[in-house]
Amino acid sequence: MNKKISTPIAIIIIFVCAILVGGLTTWQYLEMPKEEIPEFKLSEKIQPEDETSDWKTYRNEEIGIEFKYPKEFEYSVEDVDNQISGAGVFSGERITVTFRSDQNKNKIHFTAYTSDYKAFMEHPFTGNTDINLECLNILSYNEEGDVCKIIEVAGEKTVFANEFEGYECSPFLESKVFFTNKSNSVYKGLEFRTLLTDVNEAITRDKKEYCIDEKQWQEVLSEAVSQSKNIMENKNLSTQDRNTFIIFDQIFSTFRFLE
Repeated sequence: MNKKISTPIAIIIIFVCAILVGGLTTWQYLEMPKEEIPEFKLSEKIQPEDETSDWKTYRNEEIGIEFKYPKEFEYSVEDVDNQISGAGVFSGERITVTFRSDQNKNKIHFTAYTSDYKAFMEHPFTGNTDINLECLNILSYNEEGDVCKIIEVAGEKTVFANEFEGYECSPFLESKVFFTNKSNSVYKGLEFRTLLTDVNEAITRDKKEYCIDEKQWQEVLSEAVSQSKNIMENKNLSTQDRNTFIIFDQIFSTFRFLE
């Protein structure tokens, strides 16, 4: 005859078994190899790469400015005034720094003008006029291919423009950025400009080497308008021309006025 186990004893047996099973499970867990979890450190966070970190610095205390430029570029300086330039310059002075590289056919020119600068066949920004009106001045001067908008450089309002020079024997489209010098220098008008090689080759492609007839001239104007729009919208540009504008942006990101 089977004897029944009393209820209190059964409860004790179940409780002891639970402790044994739990202890065995805990022991097995503690003996398992642990996965290494690396400690997070703020100093090890990936930082955005500074593409200008190895660039050279151009500094001109006379103009009162400083900016970086690509290390593969070299530059030359031209200092011009009416004393050494003959009839070409009527008054004032300008300093032009030309940056060039064997890796890019597009030169970048930086020019500083005194406020009284005047020269034959030149229409520079000398810092005498309201920067907000400059786009209107450009568009009214030559409506074919000219496009203009206001951007910002070193916290200052700046004009970015494409200007088409309509000469039948040598038409070209030039991109420029100009603004007022906020340093204490006598050079008040500052200008960066470049002549995009591939854009201008597209404008005059299959045209006569020298002067252009009336039919070809209309084709040139149409292409100038198209290319100017491409520049402003940063599309349909060659790798070389696009890289030139990337350099422009990076130069402006490092630009500063000296105290």
